[in-house]
Amino acid sequence: MTILILLLTGRIFFAVIFIFSGLTQVINYKGTVQFMSTSGVPFPKFSAIASTLMAVAGGIGIVFYAYSLYGSIMIILFLLPATFFGHKFWGVKDKKEKTNQMQHFMKNISLIGGAIIIALASFYDK
Repeated sequence: MTILILLLTGRIFFAVIFIFSGLTQVINYKGTVQFMSTSGVPFPKFSAIASTLMAVAGGIGIVFYAYSLYGSIMIILFLLPATFFGHKFWGVKDKKEKTNQMQHFMKNISLIGGAIIIALASFYDK
C-alpha cells in the first residue's frame, strides 16, 4: 500500500508543472501566442491551444494511473517542440541568458526522460 501512495505522490509531483503551465497558458493566451510567434513556432494560435490541451490533459492523465501512458505521450509531444523552440540556448549571445536557457533546455530533456519512464512503467505495472 505504501508503494502505491508513493507512486501516486510521484505522479502528482511530476504532473503539477504541466497542469499549472497549461492553465497559465489559458490565462495568458495572448502572451502565449506572442511568445510562440517570436520563437518561430509554426501556427502560433493553433500551437498555443494544442500545447495547452496537451499539457493539461497529459498532466491529468499521468495523475490518474489508468491514463498514464496516454498522458505521458501527450507530455512528450508537448515538451519536444517547447524545448527546441522555446529554449534555443545555442543562439543566445548574452552569457547569463544563454545559461538560463540551457538550464531550461536540460530540465525539459530530463522531464522527457521522466515521461518516457512513466510511459514504459504503464506496461509493467499491470
